[in-house]
Formats: sequence, C-alpha cells, structure tokens
Amino acid sequence: MPFNADIFSADIQAAVSGLTAVPFMQCAQVSIRGTNYKTGYAVILEQGKVVTDLCFGVIKVILIDKDDTVHFVVEEKVCEYQPHLQTYKLKETCGCKCVRATDLVDYLPLFLYNFKESRCVILKHGVMLWG
Repeated sequence: MPFNADIFSADIQAAVSGLTAVPFMQCAQVSIRGTNYKTGYAVILEQGKVVTDLCFGVIKVILIDKDDTVHFVVEEKVCEYQPHLQTYKLKETCGCKCVRATDLVDYLPLFLYNFKESRCVILKHGVMLWG
C-alpha cells in the first residue's frame, strides 16, 4: 500500500522527512535475498568496540522506494547486556530513525522475547567486530 506519513507519530514522520525518493510503498514484511524482515523484529544498527556494545532498532515501518531500495523505520533502543542470560535487555526508546537495509551492521533480523517484565534480544549468531 502507498505510504501515508500523516497516520504515524511525529517521531516516525521526522525519521522519514529526509527521504527524497518518493513515492514509497509500505509493507508489513519483505524478503531480501531469502531473509525475511517483519515489523516488530529487531536489527543491529551500531556496534561498539566490544561485542556486548550493540545498538538495536525495532522495525516499526518497512518502506520500499521506486528503485526497490528497502528502508526500515526503527525505534532505537538503549540496551543493557545481561551476561548471566546472554541476552540484551531493551530499555527506553532513543527516538526513531530511517535506515536502508544495506546499511545495517548485520543483515539477520532478530526476534524479541518477553522475559519477566522486559523485552530481550538473543543473538543467534556471532557479530563481526570491525575496526
């Protein structure tokens, strides 16, 4: 369906305001080279010097532009590594931003798990440290 920014929150509208390739199509899921992404999945946006220093985003909107480039509007989450569980506990939202699928640190999406009162991400694979 065509993307209508007016029905979304101000954070999402601000995140997509810099995009120039319009019109966009909005979808609930997309497959890129056999990898399925859905709204509600987590993706790795940034990494620090150690593997436990990761920044996650939760996919809120999936957009495809006229050139078939996939963009994710994500809620950036502050996270805390839980070494005893080997999970990342997602905390408050830092805001929304729009990232191209090709700009993700890792191409694999991650599921969110509910653990007690928290939302957690468990890495199912290693993440390569660059630099």
